[in-house]
Formats: sequence, C-alpha cells, structure tokens
Amino acid sequence: MKILAAVSIFGLVAGPAFAWNHQTDFRGLEIYDHETGTVDLQIICDPNGAFIPPIFSAEVAINGIAYEGDMALKTDAGTFTAQAINGGVSAKDATDWANFINAFRSSAKIELTAGDQTYKVDTGTPFPVSCGAA
Repeated sequence: MKILAAVSIFGLVAGPAFAWNHQTDFRGLEIYDHETGTVDLQIICDPNGAFIPPIFSAEVAINGIAYEGDMALKTDAGTFTAQAINGGVSAKDATDWANFINAFRSSAKIELTAGDQTYKVDTGTPFPVSCGAA
C-alpha cells in the first residue's frame, strides 16, 4: 500500500504542469481555463460568430480577484503589454488583445507582471489558437 501511495504521489508531481482546460459551451464559444490558485486565466473565443460581432475576451484573476490595470507578459519571444479593464482584456482593443494572446501563444512559460508583483506562469503548452488576434 505504501508503494502504491508513493507511486501515485510521484505520478502527480511528474505530470504536465497545469495545462489549458478546454470546453465548448452550448453557443459554440470556446472556453480555455488555466488555474493555479495564484494566477487564474480564462480566455473565451468565438470562432463561429455566436455573437455579432464575435466576442473574444480574457479574465486574469490573481489570488481569486479579477485584476484591473497594466500587465507585462515576458516570454522568450519578448515582452508583451496589455491592460485589463473591468476585470478583463477584450478584443475591442485590438493591440492589447493581440499582445495578450500572442504572449501565451509564444510560450508556455510566462512572467506576468501585474501592478508591482511578478508571477511565474507555466501553462504546460502554449495557447493553442489565435482567438481573434491578428
């Protein structure tokens, strides 16, 4: 029994690091979640135009509270900036949206600076779709 418990714990530690969880809702919205408890991300894509115009948005929560303000997302590909307004980043600001999505598409390992705090985020895999970003 002790061996089984040790193997189970090792399996959890050796598994992929917090990969993106994906689901499609009844309207066809593609919802991607990455949750660590410290930095939680939810990205909503509307690839089939469930809404007119299609909606693309993301929420960044830090310690369970929706973040509002400037963000810097640093990856091996460079530093991307975006601003969260009303608890999220929206494709209504095409530059911020492209920066936000392209940061997560460029790497699974990101340093997110929000306010005066920097967090290391490892999504396991880069974000898999362009989600309306140019």
